[in-house]
Amino acid sequence: PSQAFLQSFPLVYWDAAGSYASAPDENAVAALQFYTGNLILEGDDMALRHVNNSFMRERAHSTLKSDFSFDVNFSIPLTIVQNHRIFDGIPSPIAFEYSSARASPDALNSDLNGVALAKWDVNGAGIVAFQQGTIRHLMLPFSTRRMPSSARQTFLTNIFNWMFSNSGPDGWIETV
Repeated sequence: PSQAFLQSFPLVYWDAAGSYASAPDENAVAALQFYTGNLILEGDDMALRHVNNSFMRERAHSTLKSDFSFDVNFSIPLTIVQNHRIFDGIPSPIAFEYSSARASPDALNSDLNGVALAKWDVNGAGIVAFQQGTIRHLMLPFSTRRMPSSARQTFLTNIFNWMFSNSGPDGWIETV
């Protein structure tokens, strides 16, 4: 998509799911780099594909700490570390479901006013939020498709409610 096209939307939700190939390519990154609305970035390996570049620092407000993988036999908990309305009704640690498919989420370092809202037990951020005025960015370096369906529905509803609320700044994000 072009930058002009993206600017016509109040929110861009880029879902790369569990695929390295679905993370934004260089053309998408160029358009997203100057997008001025709310932004949700979701998916395994997004940080791995854009290792510590300006896109990760300025739009995801994070950098890659480590890439890891798990499957039906091995899972790493994602623990909520900041009280935030996107977690209303979501238990901590956040649960994931796996079949035979491997997952390859990223652990992050928060950067450029990004705040870690949840952390992996491998000592890296698993959800990073940013807010400036009413502009909000959220980096989810995993696929929400691996959450139990009811928890995923609640989580995404909470995220969209936060993204579209006009309640002004969330103090715990701007002051952390």
